[in-house]
Amino acid sequence: ARMLDRYGFRIVVFASLSLLLNTAYALFNGIIGILSRSLWYGALGGYYLGLTVMRGVLVTYYKNRWKTEDTLKQKTHDHRKFRTVGILLCVLPFTLSFAILEMVTEGAAFVHYDWTVFAFAAFAFYKAIMAVRNFFLARGNENATILALRNIGLADAMVTILALQSSLLYSFGEGADYRMANILTGAVVCFGTLAIGVVMIISSTKKLRSIEKVSQ
Repeated sequence: ARMLDRYGFRIVVFASLSLLLNTAYALFNGIIGILSRSLWYGALGGYYLGLTVMRGVLVTYYKNRWKTEDTLKQKTHDHRKFRTVGILLCVLPFTLSFAILEMVTEGAAFVHYDWTVFAFAAFAFYKAIMAVRNFFLARGNENATILALRNIGLADAMVTILALQSSLLYSFGEGADYRMANILTGAVVCFGTLAIGVVMIISSTKKLRSIEKVSQ
């Protein structure tokens, strides 16, 4: 009943599931990166590890936040966490830039074989659709933790689309030079993630200042 009636509870449950998947995905990429000495897989592993840590901290915080009875204090904590996530999202494109650099210079790609590329494509489109859906559903929500989880979902979906593009071009490009396509998509993902982080920092700083004025 809570899953059906409460959007906030539902998004936290899905974030917890994504936390498990991202942990496994980050470890997988990290191990492949070490074994194959690939900067591409290593950078992807680092990116997903960053998303995993952020999700884990937010889910844990959400479970315990209701213990605070002071409303202003609770909102202050919420927006500080929101701003911290924004700062981390601004840092993540730096990690991803290493993967994009190897993708462009060395032709690195996220490789899938046979039918697995279609399974990954379906998964990537599902993540993208859910991220866009959650973006619109959470627009009227004032809970900073829920909004932070939504924004992490957007960053997650964007880099998944980048990995999917590289995989499809590698599998079906038939030797074509697709570096420009990877440069453009990589730039969109990096600047998109950076933009999300900057907006989060600005909005949370404004909220914290207004809370300060009310509490004085």
